[in-house]
Amino acid sequence: MFPNLGMLGNLLGDPAKLREQMERVQAELAAIRAEGTAGGGMVTAVFNGKLDLVRLRIDPQALSNAANDPELLEDLITAAIHQGMARAREEVARTISSLAGGMPIPGLNQLFTGGF
Repeated sequence: MFPNLGMLGNLLGDPAKLREQMERVQAELAAIRAEGTAGGGMVTAVFNGKLDLVRLRIDPQALSNAANDPELLEDLITAAIHQGMARAREEVARTISSLAGGMPIPGLNQLFTGGF
């Protein structure tokens, strides 16, 4: 019924293997890059798989326009951050699922998409 259950039991029964697997997951997550944009690319937010914002780029034209409409720039930044974080969460869920050998992990998608 659960073909990967034995593999999971072996992993949990060996602390060294579990630690090695967790280190591998951490490295995979750190390497993920997910990008969100807003305003036709005027603002770009890049997240890693640990959901850290690693880069925020604001087009100089958007900065010069901000003097006249600072709320618009704030909205663009917020939208790019939300989109980037959502994409990072999706990529994290895919990565963890693939590292688990495709074995379904109950609640994984909700955990990373805020569905709880």
